[in-house]
Amino acid sequence: RRLGVDVTVVELEPVPLTRSVGDDAAAVLADIARADGVHLLCGRAVAELRGTTTVESVVLDDGTELPCDAVVVGVGAVPATEWLAGSGLEVTRAGLICDATGRAGDHVWGVGDVCAWTDDAGTPHRHEHWTSAAEQAKVVAHNLACDDKRTVTAATYVWSDQFGRRIDIVGDITGHDDLRVLSRNPDDLAYLYARDGLLTGACLIGQPRLMVRCRQWIAARTPVADLELWVSSAP
Repeated sequence: RRLGVDVTVVELEPVPLTRSVGDDAAAVLADIARADGVHLLCGRAVAELRGTTTVESVVLDDGTELPCDAVVVGVGAVPATEWLAGSGLEVTRAGLICDATGRAGDHVWGVGDVCAWTDDAGTPHRHEHWTSAAEQAKVVAHNLACDDKRTVTAATYVWSDQFGRRIDIVGDITGHDDLRVLSRNPDDLAYLYARDGLLTGACLIGQPRLMVRCRQWIAARTPVADLELWVSSAP
């Protein structure tokens, strides 16, 4: 858009980014994109790309044809674990299964996008963020050097810069049973998510200090009843 290019986003879901930031924050971010001139076509799928030597149009599942000069496809990633077949290591669709210390097997450790580290509840999670990879690497290096069982204690964290705004996503925003909206201003946005009385996640725009505090609170499994900004924002 900053180059003056006409941009259309085709999204299968009713609103983009709902799985990443939650329904409420996603609606605000969609409005930000529209305000910057992005055309959003939601609830539609791509059926075909047409062209001769280069792509010339995109055909949607309802028959709509969109002329275009270039297509950017974002369809996610699948961990490349085929080379581990027959290794005796546990590999699932989630990736290489590691315990909470990063150990995948006897004298085998794993870090990064291809690995799924097990949380306190015994559920493996694959975090495709460079921050997670760096923190996992530090833990594994310590455990290798010290024969220790240190785990990652920091809350997961990722950011994105979009339309001149910094978007921070901290912790887990899925499966929440309570929500606080501290601001709906698209330049100063804060959604805090809780589950079973504990702060579990946050989606923030333009609030770096609050992001740091949220990482600390989430990692410490802080009860929301102890957070003044949560209590004071009660509906």
